[in-house]
Amino acid sequence: MNDLIELREVYFDIQAMDGTWCKLPYPSHPNGCPNVHKGCLSKRIDFLKISPVGMGFKWYAVIEEFDLANHASIMKERHPDWTERQCRNLLYWQRAVNSRLIQKARKYREEKGEGCLHLGSSITPLLQMPEAHGVDIFETMKKHGIILERGNPSIVRKIMMFGIPTQWDKASKIITSEKDRVPISSIQEIFICPTHGEITEKGIFIRVPSGGLGTGITRHCLKCEFEVKFKERSKDE
Repeated sequence: MNDLIELREVYFDIQAMDGTWCKLPYPSHPNGCPNVHKGCLSKRIDFLKISPVGMGFKWYAVIEEFDLANHASIMKERHPDWTERQCRNLLYWQRAVNSRLIQKARKYREEKGEGCLHLGSSITPLLQMPEAHGVDIFETMKKHGIILERGNPSIVRKIMMFGIPTQWDKASKIITSEKDRVPISSIQEIFICPTHGEITEKGIFIRVPSGGLGTGITRHCLKCEFEVKFKERSKDE
């Protein structure tokens, strides 16, 4: 299997960003991943806010496969009294897999981003845990023909992503899970509402009257309460 996939579409799900998935219980961890309570998610920028000014990103997925079933079989031979769960324990394999993956991801990013890396990590971001940034990695990879097994997989596929700045018409489509949103790549300019973090398009301006939030022109999302009040006031006038 190709270990570098150019992503035509990237799916975003707020339940990944807000920790819903990370808090799902699993054996010996009734409250989900312990890293959630150590501030893991707060260190990850919202995927929808990762965007170079005036441009988009061509996103790539880097894949590292690990034959967990074979590993468990080997561990069972070495330790006949171990349970299947002990034989599969990630403490004995995950660090090595992650190490190989990060090296591979950096190598591919350097190759694809030649001429860009000197501009900084914000220009060519590398997401070591895409799901913690809000990426629905299961749906994204499914759309590109790769099914990620859940539960107790025979083959583990660890994935990292990196982005290379490009023109909007060549950028990966970023699709949210909410029906009322449009693919971000169809928007020529992205603005994140400072109040709600909602995405809006170029051209949606709200003039703030004196005595309100300030004077001049600002932008807010369609869900912004102030915008609604201002529109109602305009109708009355």
